[in-house]
This record gives sequence, structure tokens and C-alpha cells, in this order.
Amino acid sequence: MKLRDTVNEYIAYKRGLGMRFNTDARSLLAFCRTMGTATSLQRIPESKIESFLSGTGSPTLARNRKHYTLLGFNRFVVGRGYSTSLSLPTIPPTKTRTFVPYVLSREELRRLLQAIPQASRQSIASTVHLAGSPAPPIRCWPPDQRSHFPQPS
Repeated sequence: MKLRDTVNEYIAYKRGLGMRFNTDARSLLAFCRTMGTATSLQRIPESKIESFLSGTGSPTLARNRKHYTLLGFNRFVVGRGYSTSLSLPTIPPTKTRTFVPYVLSREELRRLLQAIPQASRQSIASTVHLAGSPAPPIRCWPPDQRSHFPQPS
């Protein structure tokens, strides 16, 4: 069976399940363009799949997404009996983490709050529970006002 026909069938299947499947569909259609429109499922070399996955530059989350999209497509292909398996790389891609959290010290937090005007500082303090400050008081409603709220059944 041709790759493009199988990809279109897989996209229709996923959308038939109620998924939007837009990003993965674009990735699979790009895979078809990379492999060639008339390519048979049995004639996809592992080297071309790896070059599609790696793209240019260092590994990214887009590579991970493409890899897992192709894994789902591979399960579909094998489950339907269209092919024994695609030649996907056996080593899953590694996730790169670029975000490094920064925790403010008490001195930095104090200077930051001093830079904010007094009126804004009061509204921030009333809505945000800052680390290291005491917990806001728990409000108890008077018995005569409790009837205005729905009671658990």
C-alpha cells in the first residue's frame, strides 16, 4: 500500500475518533513529502526516517513529537496488517530542557516589593500569598448568612 493513502486513512481514523489531530496530521503529511508521494510502506529506509526526525540542528521537542506521531502511525499500520513495521529508530529521542527556574531570595523579594507603589502593593498582598508570609485568615460566615450558600447533599 502507498504511504500517502495510509497516512490519509490514519488521519481520517483519528479525526473519526473525535480528535482534532491537526499538528500530527501536518507532521505525517510532511513525512509523506519527505519520503515521496509514490513510496510504498515496505520501501521506507531507516536512514530517511532518521533524517526526517532529526531535521536540522540539535534535537528539539518537535523531534520528540514527530517520533511519537510516527510510533502511533506504526501501530496503526501494523494493526491493520499493511506492513510488518516501519523502520523507526529504537532509541527514543532525549528531551532537552532549556528552562532553569530562579527562586528569589528574601532580600530580592523585599527590594522588588519596595519598588512597587504602596497602593499596588496592598492589592497584591491581599490577593497573593507570598512565600514566607503567614497564611491568610480563614473566613467563617455568621450562621444567619450560611443559608445563602448551597449546602452539600
